[in-house]
Amino acid sequence: MKNFILLTLILLSTSCNWASDFPVVINNQSSYAIVIPAKNTPNEAKAAGALQKYISLSTGVSLLVVKENAWNGNPAFYIGKTQKAKTFSIPNISGEGYFMASNDKDVVIYGGSGKGVLYGTYAFIEKYLEGQKLAGEIGKVKEQKQWELPTNFSHTYSPVFVYRQTYYPQSNDPEYLDWHGLHKFEDLWGIWGHSYFKLVNPSIYFKSNPEYFTYENGKRKATQLCVSNDAVVNIAINTLKEKMADNPDAIYWSISAEDDIGYCECANCKKIITEEGTPTGPHLRFVNKIAAAFPDKLFTTLAYTYTMRAPLKTKPLANVYVMLSTIDAYRTKPVETEPSAAAFRKALQGWEALTHNLMVWDYTTQFTNYLAPLPDVLNLGANIKYFAAHHVKGVFSQGSGDGYGEMAEIKSYLTAKLLWNPELDTEKLLTEYCKNYYRGAGKYIEEYIRLIHEESRKTNRNIDIYGNPVNEYNSYLTPELMDRYSTIFDQAEGAVEEDPKLLDRIYRLRLSLDFVALQQSRFYGTGRHGYLVQNEEDLTYTVHPKIQKRVTKFVATANKFLVTELSEGGYTPKQYQEEWQGIFDKGWTPNYAREATVTLKYPFAPEYPARKEATLIDEVYGVKDYSYNWLCFYGNDMEVTIDMETTKEVTNISMNFLDDPRHWIFTPQEIEVTVSADGVTYTKAQLNTVYDFKATMDEHYEANPINFKYSITPQRVRFVHVKAKNWPIVPDWRYRANRKTMIACDEILVN
Repeated sequence: MKNFILLTLILLSTSCNWASDFPVVINNQSSYAIVIPAKNTPNEAKAAGALQKYISLSTGVSLLVVKENAWNGNPAFYIGKTQKAKTFSIPNISGEGYFMASNDKDVVIYGGSGKGVLYGTYAFIEKYLEGQKLAGEIGKVKEQKQWELPTNFSHTYSPVFVYRQTYYPQSNDPEYLDWHGLHKFEDLWGIWGHSYFKLVNPSIYFKSNPEYFTYENGKRKATQLCVSNDAVVNIAINTLKEKMADNPDAIYWSISAEDDIGYCECANCKKIITEEGTPTGPHLRFVNKIAAAFPDKLFTTLAYTYTMRAPLKTKPLANVYVMLSTIDAYRTKPVETEPSAAAFRKALQGWEALTHNLMVWDYTTQFTNYLAPLPDVLNLGANIKYFAAHHVKGVFSQGSGDGYGEMAEIKSYLTAKLLWNPELDTEKLLTEYCKNYYRGAGKYIEEYIRLIHEESRKTNRNIDIYGNPVNEYNSYLTPELMDRYSTIFDQAEGAVEEDPKLLDRIYRLRLSLDFVALQQSRFYGTGRHGYLVQNEEDLTYTVHPKIQKRVTKFVATANKFLVTELSEGGYTPKQYQEEWQGIFDKGWTPNYAREATVTLKYPFAPEYPARKEATLIDEVYGVKDYSYNWLCFYGNDMEVTIDMETTKEVTNISMNFLDDPRHWIFTPQEIEVTVSADGVTYTKAQLNTVYDFKATMDEHYEANPINFKYSITPQRVRFVHVKAKNWPIVPDWRYRANRKTMIACDEILVN
């Protein structure tokens, strides 16, 4: 009797509103079910479960999930390739697209390949249950006792990109991926990224068969493969056979050079390079030979560094996707107009003329400082739209990975939406996201994002994914602007101060400013905003106690919000705190040369200006990061004359040189320190400890400052002359064509 009354109410309601809507739930009751095919796929069953869950959350009614052959034919939601779906006019659906439609009582959701039916179901939930799934939240829908759907609606969508990934912590939430139509390369690729040595392992083959590997600068090296060698092709094919047997569900297999800039220049490779006009030639021929051996498999290859340009003759086979990289482009403007992206645009157009199987590896974080502000949010839509217009079919948008990075929640969400539909408006998405995620604080967060973008563009600085917030101390991260940003965050916190969950979201986002302030305090040193504070009584400097507290608080907050790395390569918050402790322990040492005039015989590297000549006498020391507090000399010697203008009693002179071979920075070949009272007669200082200068040329990769202490017989000194001789060539184990050595010095301490 109860069901009869409910059905009568539904029919009456339908008759009153037959032209536009039909009821599904009335007063928290429904006669509907969710129907799946008798022989359903895992994605169809998963989609049905998701729909059941969110209808229940919205209306309080849990609909039964039944197989079509067991359903009585009453009104229902039909999920997947049901017989009912065949009664609708289903259009052609490409890839993981979907079709959703209704008549006057039933709803069908029909998917293309892969997870199409699941993506269609979440699209239905988002549209008709007003659902949303934001970072770190469970999915939410509108609560309602009555729920009606429009009659005869129909919607079809197929995503532009077949592969869509935004590499942030949010991607570790499986439902976040399904809701927003995202992928993970771990789920799709049998081999990902740089893969030469995954196919032909140098630890197995190099000793016995060095001819399988790169011939460069007159020697065989285990840096890349000799891809013109047929034996290398055969080994790679056999390796892939084994890996494919172990992972039969993988869709793509990467055949790509190692992440290095050298390539084979043996006679065979060189001949092909000449024919093709680029080192990509032998590489692509290698890829094609392997792809031809597996015509039923899909392969990807990176167009990156020396394989970036398309060859003149060879075309990729039909089962080969070419993945280009935007790594050399600044983020100041969208890639379509950014001057530094010209090489990328040219490469993309070159490949586009050969194939439409294109992918892009893009970047949305600063790899040297994951928490540093990288104002690129407002470029996201333009970039993705540009990729789509040039036949790109897949995008790997690399952020901070599994650990939290600056604006991870915002960048992940916006990128996901735009990869699904490049026609969406970035500005509107940003406004909606800030409103929904930060609630009452949303307008302030949006104000901050727009302001830092505006200020970064005003200064015409290059927004670099390998930059440093210290170097922006006089552009968009000046003390004055930092104060403005901080005030906006204070207002944001005030707007949600009664809600601990929302406050945590503000605190997490604010980590970026905290990080900038700490990093810049190292640069400012004894100056205003520095980590050292002057004692009024004796005018000496000590570590500012507030800075010590800020470091402790920052590290604790970073750990709370799962900041696992502060930069690419595994620099942890714990290591950051230890580095700071070393700075605190060192304290301050007065430099007699602090106010001196510094004259350089050879120019420093303009990319890393620090404080220019004053870097060498500012009483501020460098750590392992060469991009600030170090004065660098690329390809030439460092020859410095320090004039203290008056004579002072001197006994010791010391300096640090950075040893960082990964970045082609080595301690000098030799150092000579001399002093003079009159600028005419000079006395040579003696190195206090024995140092093996040649050892810097031995193979190693750790970065460390090396201290050199020199002593003289106590005497009056006005002039200090330091000559650090650079190495003439890069050592063989770090040799790269056109690469020179660099020396970096942080402070010449005279006392």
